[in-house]
Amino acid sequence: MAATILCTVAGNAGKNGIEGAVQAAAERVMPEGLAIVGVTVPKTLPWPKGAVASLEWRSAPKAGRISVMLAVYQHEKIVGNGWAQLDIAPVRDVIVAKRAIRAGDPVMPGDVVREKRPTKDLGAWEVDPDVLAGAVTLRDIRVGDILTKSTVAGPPPIARGTGVDVVAKRGGVTVSTRGTLERAARPGESTAARTASGLLVRGRLVDANTLIVEGADR
Repeated sequence: MAATILCTVAGNAGKNGIEGAVQAAAERVMPEGLAIVGVTVPKTLPWPKGAVASLEWRSAPKAGRISVMLAVYQHEKIVGNGWAQLDIAPVRDVIVAKRAIRAGDPVMPGDVVREKRPTKDLGAWEVDPDVLAGAVTLRDIRVGDILTKSTVAGPPPIARGTGVDVVAKRGGVTVSTRGTLERAARPGESTAARTASGLLVRGRLVDANTLIVEGADR
């Protein structure tokens, strides 16, 4: 994919004016489920009053760190160009702290909430908030922090052979059957289960009793 997206921001709109312009331009073509979490622009690029940031994409946006061609225009004339770096993260259902929690204290009901947030941390807890009730925190957690496996110990693993509900959702259709875990896993982790019909499926444990099939709607 190649595309040019224009975004105009005043050159004196704060010290991060050019970064803000690049992010605003890039967000116009971000597909659902992805978000920009960081922008790096060459320090040598000018950003005069009334400047316009033009981005040229050489490939479709995807999660990770990608480069886009950036041109700075003033009065329809290019005054600088270079490569901007975009950090793009998937938007996921994660657990966020509503209150500060000190290291060593348990997570109490009401301390956390599930929100859609962009994050590249593969260790982020993606479970029902009730699953973490009573879990001990390993580090100080601030309001708004995403809870991860390095900050909250989490529940114990669910043993191999445990019966679970295997749930697949597609649009407005939900299909559920019973299965047994093929390997131990904690809620929030990926694992596999074998259904009563013998089908092996992979998914994520959202609690001690439910496996959501990979690719299914949440």
